[in-house]
Amino acid sequence: MSIVSAFCQEQKLVFSLNKLESKKESEIHCAREIVKNLPFDGQVLTLDALHCQKETLKIIRDKGHDYLVSVKKNQPKLYQELENIAGRSKPLSTNQTREQSHGRDITRTLSVFPVNKFIKSNWPDPLVFVQVERKGTRSHDEPYYNLAYYLCSRPENAQVFTEKIQGHWCIENQLHWPKDVVLQEDLSPIHQNQAATNFSVLRTIGMNLFRFLGFDSITEGQRWLAHRHERLLVLV
Repeated sequence: MSIVSAFCQEQKLVFSLNKLESKKESEIHCAREIVKNLPFDGQVLTLDALHCQKETLKIIRDKGHDYLVSVKKNQPKLYQELENIAGRSKPLSTNQTREQSHGRDITRTLSVFPVNKFIKSNWPDPLVFVQVERKGTRSHDEPYYNLAYYLCSRPENAQVFTEKIQGHWCIENQLHWPKDVVLQEDLSPIHQNQAATNFSVLRTIGMNLFRFLGFDSITEGQRWLAHRHERLLVLV
């Protein structure tokens, strides 16, 4: 049993979630249902390569949202076409950043390119794509190189795309990690599916409430509340 969530990069809130039973359905169909029921219009949805599916992107566009989706070799024709365009075209804009932390020294160069007629005719409303080149060294000065592509239905400059792509991963350290470690979901002894789902939803609600109160750190929120239960009245 898993919980699939729609997470807001800016506010660090879960807007919607859905239960996934891995033996009965896939995350792809679960994510499509979330998109259909999002409580807001006109959002930019960032998605992993698993969700680079024509039907999923069509649902996003039909619901009035835009997409920024990672493209990998699970879509070989699209991936090859993006490689070809990037190799022979001048980017519309570029942005370069450098990260030096935890033994890593990585330079990221992000370039924005227009899509061609082939991509426009085969995918739902794409306007540009993004190439992200990462190179440098990781722990123990080990050489590192990675090239990634993203397809997008919304034209933006390289600086905006840099923020959106980096912000996509905040779901890991702002949602998954606090739930698994801080709120100890990984250590939960509950194994019955419905009960485990209920407690997972309650943890998500608790995290949202702490964020509404201005706590980026769930640990700081827990310390503020501690055993002073009268402070729960702040939420009324």
